Amino acid sequence: MYIGIDIGGSSVKIGLVTKEGLLSDKQERIINEDNPELIIHTYYILIQTLLTKNKIPHIKGIGVGVPGHINDKKQKLIIVMYLF
Repeated sequence: MYIGIDIGGSSVKIGLVTKEGLLSDKQERIINEDNPELIIHTYYILIQTLLTKNKIPHIKGIGVGVPGHINDKKQKLIIVMYLF
């Protein structure tokens, strides 16, 4: 099982994803907090809730999507928009 995290400007969506790429379960939360540590803690709680609810003892990986621009040549995120 894998974790997918979609970080938006005002919300986060976190899902459990199978090896076939199918969404098994998800959590969504509106984020109206400016403290990065509290935001990260919210992500942690949402992930733990999914894992506990679905009796998942461990995951194989995490993918994260954020709004922004990518430098294709350097394969690097250069601007992250609407976060914090």
